[in-house]
Amino acid sequence: SDKNTLALVKKHDSRRIEFRQDNASVRSAAATSRAEEEKEEERQQLLPSIAASLLTPSFLRAFEENGFAKLPRLVGEDLVEAVLKEINRELGASTSTTDKFKAKTFAKAAAVTDLFNKSCLPHLMTELLGGEMRYHQPAGQLALRFPGDACIGNTAKTTPAHFAAVAKGWHIDGCANNFIPSITDHFGKINNFDCLVGVCLSATTREMSGELCVWPGSHEILADYFGRADNLKRVQDRGNSELPLSETPTLFRDIKPHHCLAQPGDVFLCNYMTAHFIAPNSSPHIRYAVYFRVHGPEFDGRFGSAPESMLSPWCHWPVMASMYESRRGEEKAWGGGGGSG
Repeated sequence: SDKNTLALVKKHDSRRIEFRQDNASVRSAAATSRAEEEKEEERQQLLPSIAASLLTPSFLRAFEENGFAKLPRLVGEDLVEAVLKEINRELGASTSTTDKFKAKTFAKAAAVTDLFNKSCLPHLMTELLGGEMRYHQPAGQLALRFPGDACIGNTAKTTPAHFAAVAKGWHIDGCANNFIPSITDHFGKINNFDCLVGVCLSATTREMSGELCVWPGSHEILADYFGRADNLKRVQDRGNSELPLSETPTLFRDIKPHHCLAQPGDVFLCNYMTAHFIAPNSSPHIRYAVYFRVHGPEFDGRFGSAPESMLSPWCHWPVMASMYESRRGEEKAWGGGGGSG
């Protein structure tokens, strides 16, 4: 027979050759595994104190006033690389268009949910939203933006005028629409929540790279708007089409959209009521991000039926609510307005 061929033989065959791993190698591998587990346990134990240290008075004040905040490099490189590998594997294996990767897929893969569940984010949510619950996300929304997305026609170009038009197409999540049939077409109900969490997976170092954009202070402006007449009821019944997009120049006067440029691992927190949109991607790169939607204990299972937080944006955030009421009190004392924009 061919001397280079490896074949299975019976146990007592004289030609038998056994391949064994020596005990030292086995012990070494086991020790390495234990060391890695202990390191991960130690890292997890540090996360609550890290979360608390991030929420400084200046951070909280800016978050309360603007309705959004950035936490640089909050998610570790290992978690970012793992999810990029999974997303790119799915991209390569896909036999359909890339459309499902453009915020139309809520992925349950461990690499996706680990961005939230194994990072500092559950502890941050505990600090911000309170409660004794364990904040856990069962899925994450894949949000890739390809070169040419939201650009002019069939190009990868944009202009200031085009961007201004895109900016007027802002939204808040959870309002009914036809974006994902059988999922987002829940007319008659607003699926609101407390905090939108965006984890950036790729670098966006210049504007118009498909980055998240927000309207600073819009959470207060929209809360005031929904508190008037039947504005909230109309959005509940008819969805996105009833958002006051045509009134953007008046509602958000003197406000410029903020471009949420980022590095991999950066996290953006947005109050549910903060108006946002995605910039055109005129860059040569795909923008990668994953979004999570978090409900605090004040929802108590009332998903989609907590309108009080649409009229008072921080009412479910204990630490933020006191700051908000204090600032509003100061504004009234000084004769300031507040809110309606």
